[in-house]
Amino acid sequence: MKIEEGDKLITLFMGELWGNRSYYHESWDALMPVVAKIYGIDMRYDPFYDVSLSSSITQIWEAVVEFIQWYNENK
Repeated sequence: MKIEEGDKLITLFMGELWGNRSYYHESWDALMPVVAKIYGIDMRYDPFYDVSLSSSITQIWEAVVEFIQWYNENK
């Protein structure tokens, strides 16, 4: 998925208007509230099972986007 599409997907997941936050792929400060929201959801799917604390922001961003796609299909 292209970065812009992934960031837009995250924006909609967070209930924000597109354009307010479009740099999830570059900013830990923007991405970590998304991770926290995901952990707050009672889920049957763990998007972070194969990433570690030392993972790059790109790896975490990809896991977040993958989870949101799964979540949107299964909620």
